[in-house]
Amino acid sequence: AATTTRAITLPGLAGEPRVGPPLWSPDGRTLAFTVTGPTGLTLWAASVPQGSGAGATTPIVARRVATVPLNAAAGPPCAWAGNARLACLVLPANRG
Repeated sequence: AATTTRAITLPGLAGEPRVGPPLWSPDGRTLAFTVTGPTGLTLWAASVPQGSGAGATTPIVARRVATVPLNAAAGPPCAWAGNARLACLVLPANRG
C-alpha cells in the first residue's frame, strides 16, 4: 500500500513538539495523538476530511482535546472506545 504524507497544523504550540504515534478511530475519520510539551503529555485530535489522500489540499488542523496531563507510565495512555470516544488515563491533580 502507498504511504501518503500530510502536514497537520498544531495551533498554539511553539517550536517542534514531540508528537506520539497516531491512533486512528475505527471509522478512519479521526486521528488522535499525544504531544509531549512543557506541561506534560496531552491529547490532541484532528478530523480527517473524506478524500484526504494523496493530492488533497484541505488543511488538517488538530485541536487539544483535554487540559489534564495524561499518564503513560504503563503504556499508551489512550484507546478508542467506539468511533467517537477515547478512554484515557490521566494524572491525578494532586500528584506529589
